[in-house]
Amino acid sequence: MKICFLCNSLEPGRDGVGDYTRLLAGACEAAGHATACFALRDPFATGDDPRRFTDALGDAAQQARLLAQIKDFSPDWISLQFVPYGLHPKGLPRRLPGLLRACRGPWRWQVMFHEIWIGGKLDSPLKDRLVGLLQRRIIRRATDIISPLVHTHAEPYRVLLDGLGLHARPLPLFSNIPPQAGTAEGILYPFLNTHGFAISDRNRKQFHLGGLFGTLHPEWPPQPLLNALREAARHEGRRIALIHFGGIGPGKALWESLMRDNDEHLALFELGRLDADAASRLINTLDFGLASSPRSLLQKSGSAITLIEHGLPVIVNRDDAHYPGIPRELPLGDPQYIAFDGTLPDNFFNLRSRAPASRLPAVAETFLHDLGA
Repeated sequence: MKICFLCNSLEPGRDGVGDYTRLLAGACEAAGHATACFALRDPFATGDDPRRFTDALGDAAQQARLLAQIKDFSPDWISLQFVPYGLHPKGLPRRLPGLLRACRGPWRWQVMFHEIWIGGKLDSPLKDRLVGLLQRRIIRRATDIISPLVHTHAEPYRVLLDGLGLHARPLPLFSNIPPQAGTAEGILYPFLNTHGFAISDRNRKQFHLGGLFGTLHPEWPPQPLLNALREAARHEGRRIALIHFGGIGPGKALWESLMRDNDEHLALFELGRLDADAASRLINTLDFGLASSPRSLLQKSGSAITLIEHGLPVIVNRDDAHYPGIPRELPLGDPQYIAFDGTLPDNFFNLRSRAPASRLPAVAETFLHDLGA
């Protein structure tokens, strides 16, 4: 089978959906299928790679080159990896229906909704609901043109898409950081020592290391979690370090403000971006993880799933996103997730990691099965 993937950007390590697309395409190729990946609105495109376009939605010449390559590849399926704000800075890709109409052919279509529209939460402000109304109209027009097979990963999205007449099948997310062997003391210990956190192999048991990977959402509530961690460290005579690594995004100011409160019991650090191999080995060095996404959307959090695939216990302390038709207390979906409701578990310092395992093979198998492979 031949599958053509369309996403926003294909710049490695700079676009989560692009990394997801490349990994899924690679897994499909490993299963014996032919793939081609194209980026529709890639801010990193230089013209050296004919598969990457800066504006295939709005530039007629770019659109013609894209269509020519799709026709030359002659796919059985085209898979659109949909993220509204990746296709338009305000999340309103009005030209998407026109692109899809131009790209129609004898192939079938699949759409993976990584994001849908804003304003769907119960407490969404009026502005978000109005923007969401426009986004829903664009999605409805686009899907009417191609009549796709629809997938999504988060249960709230599945319910909302169903209300739009799009019956989405579940397709779980996988980590863009495949688990690797080894640890990263050689990276982490010198970094912490430089910042006054004197850790070594000899005194490692005196420390408890937590990590938060990728985008930090500004809505993430640091309290009362940080106070609980600080008190637990004081009570047990331990020191806890929370290390953020990867692209921190819009929560950078929040994290930096919290770093100003570092003390002998709890300290926060910002390590920055790492390549995939180093990030995996760093996670293997940690004792626990933190998730900044709300419980109801953990299924779409690549950052949380990366920590889970590496076997870490992950604390989830945010529960502020509720959707109509969805139970307010969603199951967290994995025993390694720990719901924080004001107190840490009694065995916090003894929580066990499990063996790392990538979800990618199973997700690719489900994807190909649903496409009829």
